[in-house]
Amino acid sequence: MGAKQIRRIPPCPSYHVEAMESWLESMARDGYFLSNDGFSLGIATFDVGTPRKVRYRLQAVPKRGLLDDMTDRPNEEALEISEALGWRYVASQGRFQVYYCADPDARELNTDPEMQSLSIDVIHSQERSSLLSALLWWLLK
Repeated sequence: MGAKQIRRIPPCPSYHVEAMESWLESMARDGYFLSNDGFSLGIATFDVGTPRKVRYRLQAVPKRGLLDDMTDRPNEEALEISEALGWRYVASQGRFQVYYCADPDARELNTDPEMQSLSIDVIHSQERSSLLSALLWWLLK
């Protein structure tokens, strides 16, 4: 580990997409940039650098079938498209892939309504799971 790094516990779950994006952007303004190590056991690893304004976006990953590639990384085509738009893949967090962009004028990474719908479905699924877990815990208590 040559570069200086810090670790922080995220203030919200990954399915709170806007809050997570806002937190990552706030960390970058303080000079902490999500590292390629990303998230492990719920803790985020950041590279320490010069504070600057960058944008982060979480993109939902569709549920995979048994025969699909189980890697968390986007496929090469998705990487090429995102890089052409000025966005770079950083890491994965839960059912989301995290991208960042340092260009304030770059086009948004995902404006496709179908993909936005997928993100909303992932969020709703996560919230239902959390609610069911809380109810089950309360009933068994």
